Amino acid sequence: MAQKNYLAVVRPAETDLDPVESLLLADLQEGGHTIENDLAEIVRGGKTDYSPNAMSESFKLTIGNVPGDKGIEAVKHAVQTGGQLRIWLYERNKRADGKHHGMFGYVVPESFEMSFDDESDKIELSLKVKWNTAEGAEDNLPKEWFEAAGAPTVEYEKFGEKVGTFENQKKASVVSDSRTEDHSM
Repeated sequence: MAQKNYLAVVRPAETDLDPVESLLLADLQEGGHTIENDLAEIVRGGKTDYSPNAMSESFKLTIGNVPGDKGIEAVKHAVQTGGQLRIWLYERNKRADGKHHGMFGYVVPESFEMSFDDESDKIELSLKVKWNTAEGAEDNLPKEWFEAAGAPTVEYEKFGEKVGTFENQKKASVVSDSRTEDHSM
């Protein structure tokens, strides 16, 4: 089941994609952001002391696999060629200041793992941040980002208002009357 608190947007850093073509991980099932310190270990007089050496950050994302999706293919290509990606991780709900808070970073993909079983078909991404992430906020995010994997919304229709499948629905030529006449003799 997809989590409902965050939106992740990933796009290749090497291509000139229009913002609407960015890879939206709409089916973001799991994820995380980690900040770690690589500690220097110094032994003196039989005791160990630690001091900070270097800080690093990473993201782990699990998304639903959509075979043939151009965004997923672009991320896979970046992994295969050593390319960079941009990532934005936004909070879905606005805070008290009326903004969607989030973070941004350039990342190098460490791994792209597709796995499937009888219950799920998913991709797990491990992304290492170049240098650091930066926090920021947006007044608004595109509304289509909130629609799970671009799924359409079914709206209520009156009985007999339309005919056909969801994909090929048409307005009914005559709205049926609930009264029936008996034409038998």
